[in-house]
Amino acid sequence: MSDKNPNSSAGTARSHFNPLFGMLPFVLVPLASHRSDAAFAQPPPGQSVNLAWNSIPEIGIAGYRVHVGSESQHYSNSYEAGPSVSISIGGLEYGKTYYFAVAGLASDGTEGDLSNEIAVVIAPPPLPVGLRLSAGAGSQAALQWTFPKSAAGSSPEFVVYSSVDLVNWTKTATIQVSQSTGSDAQSLEFTWPFQTSGGGKKFFRITAQNWMGSSMLP
Repeated sequence: MSDKNPNSSAGTARSHFNPLFGMLPFVLVPLASHRSDAAFAQPPPGQSVNLAWNSIPEIGIAGYRVHVGSESQHYSNSYEAGPSVSISIGGLEYGKTYYFAVAGLASDGTEGDLSNEIAVVIAPPPLPVGLRLSAGAGSQAALQWTFPKSAAGSSPEFVVYSSVDLVNWTKTATIQVSQSTGSDAQSLEFTWPFQTSGGGKKFFRITAQNWMGSSMLP
């Protein structure tokens, strides 16, 4: 199949309805549920992701078509989702970035405008960077770290673990990549506030994880 360039008017007939793909709440849930403490040494040859989007509240919408490509704004494959507002797409290559957009279909086959595009990296996320502790007033404190913007497409979530003896670790909090508290040109910034308590030291570590695995700071 030839590349589908959304800026071209040739080919598929289009009308101006849009499924608001990626509008909140947007859900991207990979099929595999691997949650190991290290990235795979030998990743499986094909990966799958589930994509979901908001429905179009218009009469005459017969279904949806999802476009996929390895280059932004150029889609080499398309998948029919029917009337469903989610789809599983398989055969994705480990380590590659894929770009997705969806369009609604009228009952006569006319395709609507493409949604906004999302990028998904088929790999475990990299390590968070610069984990540090900042003290506030009284018993207030916060963990802070950064994460490269270029890796946000790996759909990570961050899990904070705590310990009092560096041996036994307890899962303390989960922070989504969408919960960043700031950014610059290269990085997303995160702050997790918590209350300190008396009675000795407490240690923290953090992992960035997605459906393919996790990376962990010591």
